[in-house]
Amino acid sequence: MSKFNLHPLSLALLGAITTPVFAETTTEDSSTHQLSTIVVSAAGFEQVIKNAPASISVVTKEDIEKKNATSIADLLADVPGIDIRSGVGKTSGLNIKMRGLGNDYSLILIDGRRQTTSSDVTPNGFGETSNGFLPPLASIERIEVIRGPMATRYGSEAMGGVINIITKKISNEWNGNVTVSGNVMEHGSEADSWKTSFVLNGPIIHDRLGLQLRGSYLDRQRSERIVAGSTSRDPRPSKAENYDVGGKLQFTLDDKNSFWVDGFTSNQTYDNSDQRLGNFFSRGGIAGYEDELEFNRLQISAGHDGNYDFGQWKTYISQNKTETKGRTIPTDAFPALAGQPRTLENTDLVFDSHLIAPIANHKLTVGTEYKDVTIADDIAGMGKEFTQDTWSVYAEDEWSLLDNLHFTFGGRYEDHSGFGGHFSPRAYLVWNTTDALTLKGGVSTGYKTPSAKDLYNGIVGYSGQGTTPSLGNPDLKPETSINYELGLNYQPTDTLDFNATAFFNVVEDKIVSRNFLCTTNDCSNFNSNVTSYSKSFNADEAEIYGLETSLKYQ
Repeated sequence: MSKFNLHPLSLALLGAITTPVFAETTTEDSSTHQLSTIVVSAAGFEQVIKNAPASISVVTKEDIEKKNATSIADLLADVPGIDIRSGVGKTSGLNIKMRGLGNDYSLILIDGRRQTTSSDVTPNGFGETSNGFLPPLASIERIEVIRGPMATRYGSEAMGGVINIITKKISNEWNGNVTVSGNVMEHGSEADSWKTSFVLNGPIIHDRLGLQLRGSYLDRQRSERIVAGSTSRDPRPSKAENYDVGGKLQFTLDDKNSFWVDGFTSNQTYDNSDQRLGNFFSRGGIAGYEDELEFNRLQISAGHDGNYDFGQWKTYISQNKTETKGRTIPTDAFPALAGQPRTLENTDLVFDSHLIAPIANHKLTVGTEYKDVTIADDIAGMGKEFTQDTWSVYAEDEWSLLDNLHFTFGGRYEDHSGFGGHFSPRAYLVWNTTDALTLKGGVSTGYKTPSAKDLYNGIVGYSGQGTTPSLGNPDLKPETSINYELGLNYQPTDTLDFNATAFFNVVEDKIVSRNFLCTTNDCSNFNSNVTSYSKSFNADEAEIYGLETSLKYQ
């Protein structure tokens, strides 16, 4: 049996108390804001944070302005239940763990639109680069973080939680701002960095057509190696140049209908001329890295927002292409193609439409989502393209049983091209016992499917600087989870806010990788230099539990 528990990690890292202290000269407006923070991610519509049917935290615009952040992970450092300190990627970016689950279990959204890729195009320790595709800091209004499975509302990839980046709206008056930040290190051997971001928005036609332009640029210098003159892997930062630029055009037809188009491109470039990110050569010849690595994203979206007498109707379609450049085909993979550029691309096409309708003492959400995924990797299947698609329908209702008692329940049915149908339910209760004390708790489920590449019966990648093959497994099953949580929020005064949440999460069929030494039979199809390989399997069960607490005083 492959059961394993993660509770020591959870209790140590997730049970920490975060206590930021603010100046005593708090204005009345900021105190009121603390008590009435509005969120949209938990239910899809605006509600006061303490009434949200989920464990949710908000990183405000003011919080963002205080941080010298270069990635999403930097902005989430003080959020309860999130650990960014347990893992640093090869580009020196931070990885995100939410309730003990890693980067690939958290769904990242921008204004409710999916950003997380459906397949790994950053193998061998570069997963943190996905956290660098961040809108310019100057354009972010707030970040909402939901901890725990949200498959009912958001589907696969939301097993650990959801991070929704809310950007500033286009205003009816021209305005903009520029943010410049930097890190000047104490020692010249360390990497100084500077980042500039801007946002400009306003009307082209008053009350009818609005425009937003945004962008950012990061320049990070190279640090000195730990061992001078070495040509092997090194955890210290390499030189980096990252940029993103985007824009949004919004047309308001009338007071009920608006249409929008949004697009952005983002690039992260890292110097590997001294091989600190990956070697050029290995025992077999070519190891799989060039002297420069690039991580790129291009996204185009369009949508409609309707605000009618019967409810709010939102629809969008989005294409998100993410690619890695600077990787090569190692000698041990295909000797005849050794050193050739390796294609690593993932394209997600997503369509979502949902209606939020108030009916008596109910708020009903119904919607549908379609997702089409295309994956290309020159190593997996000798360059074969892998595809998957998913149709989903979902419904959720917030039922106000009493003025101070709200019950949310719903479910999502997902029809996957590779695994068929699956139903993910959830139920949540919020009780405002007094004006100061709110109790909440519920049961939610998660669902995560392997990618089409993971299911390939053959080599899907290499580790060990291009010397150890990684095998797919056509027998992999989707991971599922069920999460139980109970929490409280206590706000006795305008200046004190205390939260505590206990949770217990059971993950079934968790996908893990195991290493094997070669024998005569199982390595007969590999290059003669290969001595070991890895392969993915489903573990029986994983248990994660912990306590999240936060205390704010201002």
